[in-house]
Amino acid sequence: MVEKDLDMVISNSVPSYPEINSDLSNYMESLDSQMNMVLHYLDLPAENVVASVKERKKSFNNLEDVISEIDVDKSSMIYLSRYIYATSVGLFDSALNYLWDATINELRKRVKNFNVEYFYDVVVQNTEKRAKLHSDKDLPKLQDSELISGAHKIEMIDSVTYQRLSHILYMRNWTSSAHPNDHSLTGLSLIDFLETCITSVFNLPMSELNLEIQKLLADVKKSLLPNNEIEAKKALFDKLTSAQHNSLLNGLFGIFVSSDSTTETKNNITKLAPLLWSLSSEETKTKIGTNYGNYSINSHTEKANSAKKFIDIVEGQSYIPQKLKMSEISNILSDLSTAHSSMNNFYAEPSLAQQLSKFVGDYSSMPEVIEKEYVETVVNCFLTNGSGSAWNAEQYYREMINAFTDKQARIALLSFKNETIKSKIDNWQLCSNYFKDLLNLIRPQFVKSLQLDLLDFILNFNGDPLGNFVKDTRYLKTYADYVKKS
Repeated sequence: MVEKDLDMVISNSVPSYPEINSDLSNYMESLDSQMNMVLHYLDLPAENVVASVKERKKSFNNLEDVISEIDVDKSSMIYLSRYIYATSVGLFDSALNYLWDATINELRKRVKNFNVEYFYDVVVQNTEKRAKLHSDKDLPKLQDSELISGAHKIEMIDSVTYQRLSHILYMRNWTSSAHPNDHSLTGLSLIDFLETCITSVFNLPMSELNLEIQKLLADVKKSLLPNNEIEAKKALFDKLTSAQHNSLLNGLFGIFVSSDSTTETKNNITKLAPLLWSLSSEETKTKIGTNYGNYSINSHTEKANSAKKFIDIVEGQSYIPQKLKMSEISNILSDLSTAHSSMNNFYAEPSLAQQLSKFVGDYSSMPEVIEKEYVETVVNCFLTNGSGSAWNAEQYYREMINAFTDKQARIALLSFKNETIKSKIDNWQLCSNYFKDLLNLIRPQFVKSLQLDLLDFILNFNGDPLGNFVKDTRYLKTYADYVKKS
């Protein structure tokens, strides 16, 4: 009885969140005052060390409402607890790190629960790197940018969420003390990032279509499917988006060439792949042909034989690269894109940019199968990450841009259609400046034409951000239709 009464007293004594928040505000001010005395005593800087109590209060005033939105088990979310602790003492950069770690952990769980092998097949373009990835334990080997890009590719997250997470990743990478910068975090921006991560990742439901894709991938591996089930699986293709067609084709190709796949599994894929091939993009078909080239060059005989058989099944022989050596360029492009998105891009990019420049210089022309990927990768890297230029790599980007053919210059002009490039000129002034620099570099490739008019229109556009030129009345009236059809 005494024990029960004690439990009631303890339960009734728990204060409300507003009471806790009020006490915490006083504690923050007291702690700041005491810590400043310590720092002054030690002759250390005491100004601008942590965020102000005012900013911390903005975050905590909204904390209860935002955390209450989490509709999954919170018992293992230790990084969120650390996020709150770091916020309370004004270490916003650390808080953002903890929030990002929590978000990445949750995203990895969802990839694991979906189909991790399929995820690798869709996301990892470098065949040598793909060969080293097998289970969910290998997910940490992927860059965070690869993880969120992959979640976008398999439509686990939509384009808006992808852009928001990319922005949070950028801020996480470039607002820490390890990277001196002019960016600053506010209490409201920190709580806004938390809400985005909760609604977009922590509470992320599996869509009905992704559940059906997950079941298809599991079923093709179980046993030989009868014809009526094969036809039912084909009916699913009509419901999928173009991006899902491409992802699923990559996934089935990956299963087909895996050494773990049984004869029954390969027979199932043999019946499904031709229709899916006909629905997929030229870029995806080209990538599969290039993967076959990679396997051949690197003496992965078993995978190369399986890849060739897959290509024969879908009648995709025209997508086999005439110069298998060119598949090495594809691997470099993949590695360069990954390096560019990483925190240490200033150190990782130059050697890859030099390597790419060398390969391109070794051939008089770029194979059409990777020409668009080549141009857009060079443009994307040349535009910088918005925080600073990898100057040791920039010279190589300028050399490659100056060597663009007329066709490649046209691809570069329209590269703003690429979602990643468009996001850069929508959000970062440095990227916008470099995009105009790019246009000046390729301008000599154009004679008087609608293309040259479009180029000059963008160069002379003074709106902010630069990406808003696509909303300009003149653009919509004069150039939008041409851009859409190109």
